[in-house]
Amino acid sequence: WQWDCDVIPALVHPYMAYICLSQRGQSRTDPPHIKCSCNCHGVLKQVTAVYMDYLEYIKLQICPCAPAPLQLVQQGLFPCLPVYPALAVSLEMLEFVSMLFLHLAPNETAWSDSLTTFL
Repeated sequence: WQWDCDVIPALVHPYMAYICLSQRGQSRTDPPHIKCSCNCHGVLKQVTAVYMDYLEYIKLQICPCAPAPLQLVQQGLFPCLPVYPALAVSLEMLEFVSMLFLHLAPNETAWSDSLTTFL
């Protein structure tokens, strides 16, 4: 698996769908059910999800037709590995960190500017 050729292109539409739902205030709380079409048993994997204010342990049933990155992005998480991730970070947290680095300066206002812009 390669991030740039396989994983990222496959996540564009699920990411856009998640963003569309979240902008309408319809963020998903339950993981979406992905029906397995390959009749395999798959692998049960526990993933640690990192949110702004808490950690959550979620279980994924991973198989070729329901890969972990797809399931995670549909839940608003980004995987740290392309196949069997053990850690995923919320898209909200990633956006915040992006803002932080955008406003990062060698002074005390970086944190407050980032927080103000993000909120």
